[in-house]
Amino acid sequence: MEKLLEHRPTDQIAPYQELKKSILKAGLLSCSEQGFNILRGPLAELAQVLAARLGELCADTDRWTTPLLLRRDWVIEDAWHDPPPEQWCTEQPGGHLLTPRPLMHLLNRLRRHPQQSGAWLLSGPCVRDERGTLPLYRQRAFTVLEYAWLGEAHTVGHSQADVWDCVWELAKGWDLPVDQVAGEPETRASAADYAAEWSLRLVLPDLDAVPLARATVLPLNLCAAHGLAPQVVTTLGLGVERWCLAILARYGVDPAGWPIPPHAAQSAPATP
Repeated sequence: MEKLLEHRPTDQIAPYQELKKSILKAGLLSCSEQGFNILRGPLAELAQVLAARLGELCADTDRWTTPLLLRRDWVIEDAWHDPPPEQWCTEQPGGHLLTPRPLMHLLNRLRRHPQQSGAWLLSGPCVRDERGTLPLYRQRAFTVLEYAWLGEAHTVGHSQADVWDCVWELAKGWDLPVDQVAGEPETRASAADYAAEWSLRLVLPDLDAVPLARATVLPLNLCAAHGLAPQVVTTLGLGVERWCLAILARYGVDPAGWPIPPHAAQSAPATP
């Protein structure tokens, strides 16, 4: 069950199918059997700007770039919030899977790391089958930024809430068609505890709302399952390409109308 917290309506948002046709006609994406991909040009530069801006929301983080491949034996299926289905993660040589989210790399690296609590900004390519929620994408790699906090409940909860407020203000500053919803805590038999979630969603006229950002409190037994000391794990994940889509939905496909100039990719991103 989800409860609507806030909504930011925007007039004159084109239906999703019209937007997709405009994006392809403008040559901002390439199309293949694997899905739609940003290659180069103004949309790729916009993605760079957005990644930089979204990565500045919390300065007090260790920054790790995560690889595309993940060892299969790192996936703890009886404790993971959402174990990666096979259709997300094609088998790779050497017992590896394609990464569905960066946090899996962090938890397993921390097994051999003296620092097992703190704040991280994880970034890298992930692969999922997005056809069920976002028809623009099929199974493909896309860019995820994931803030992760491990530690005492009050500390990590406060940090997550601060960054969440920044995400909402960023979306409001760019006048994006979004809403905020909170999910009720769920009891999962496989996790033996609860997982709570909040979403910032892109709202388009002819498509179900699609999350731009998700804040999650993960099951309490997650650290123990990964060989870490018991502590709270909270995350806030952002999909860069989805933020690009939100910009295009609000401002159209002409870069001259975007709130962040594409040529600013190599300089400090503009603050709304």
